[in-house]
Amino acid sequence: MQETTTQDETETSIFNEIETRFRLTCKAPISSTKLIDQLGYLGDSEIATQIVEGTYNIPDKVDDATALVLEEIGHIGVELYNGDVTISITPEEFQYF
Repeated sequence: MQETTTQDETETSIFNEIETRFRLTCKAPISSTKLIDQLGYLGDSEIATQIVEGTYNIPDKVDDATALVLEEIGHIGVELYNGDVTISITPEEFQYF
């Protein structure tokens, strides 16, 4: 645990903590496929919508673990669209995480 008292200290602390995690994404198997470019930086592409709707046809070149994650995103997305699942985050929970 680290205590910071200024905005600069806080931003530096957060950056130091998450930098390695962000760099790991460059080594993920999905990064070597065209899918990463098709998703776009913000994931607001047509393919992203298809993944969430569970209609995306996952290419064979996608590794098994990534395919499972994409399938699960589709399952959860369908449940959300159908109203089977609701997500509620309080302001306190948001601030905590």
